Amino acid sequence: LYYATSDLSQFFIIARLLNAILGVLSVGLLYKIVKNIFQNNRMALLAAFLLSTSLFHILMSVTGRHWLPVSFLFILGLFFLTDNNLSFQKKFLYSMLVAGIGMGVSIIMVILPIFILYWILFYEKKSILILLREKTFYLASGIFIVLAALPAVIYPGSFGFSGNITADSVKTILGILQSPFLFLKPVAFSEPILMIFAVIGLATAFLYMKRFFWPVFLFIYTYSAIFYLFFRYEHRFTITLFPLL
Repeated sequence: LYYATSDLSQFFIIARLLNAILGVLSVGLLYKIVKNIFQNNRMALLAAFLLSTSLFHILMSVTGRHWLPVSFLFILGLFFLTDNNLSFQKKFLYSMLVAGIGMGVSIIMVILPIFILYWILFYEKKSILILLREKTFYLASGIFIVLAALPAVIYPGSFGFSGNITADSVKTILGILQSPFLFLKPVAFSEPILMIFAVIGLATAFLYMKRFFWPVFLFIYTYSAIFYLFFRYEHRFTITLFPLL
């Protein structure tokens, strides 16, 4: 045991290698997601190119931390959610399963069900009533709850982030309205080309594809508002937004 733990460099190398592999797979999955949504090969290639050349994505891909796996699992959830070969029930079930598995990596994956809900309401155009009538809704929700609870049962300290909560500090309506702009400000400075394409893409979606615009726009706002209200802004927290940009 002493020999195995005396030199931990091999573990860091393995962690970085795994993240590099997940980084490459993320690019391929994003290509498939965009092609599933828009049925356009050029748009899919552009999205994959922008993610593959993102400095932040590259940095996270060679860092032995859990942030890149979080991003990969978020993208994997989007892949199932947009797979045209799957039924609506399987889309919901598989994406919720990924969200539950992701809770074992980071509690931040609790935000994936929020996006799933927005996607179902606006893109799939399914009402809450229809969703509640589906047996799959209860099965998928149950699986997510069980998987989400497992980390706390196995290791109660895994959610030990109470020191990072800022809910007791003063918050304002203006702060909530500004949250996505402040949250993405570091990205705008570090990767202006990516942000320019993101703004153009959202504006185009608003004009021509509102069913895609609303779940993405509302999720970005919800995600940034959650961090404003309860946590804080850090550049690494934007990792799950990069596939949507």
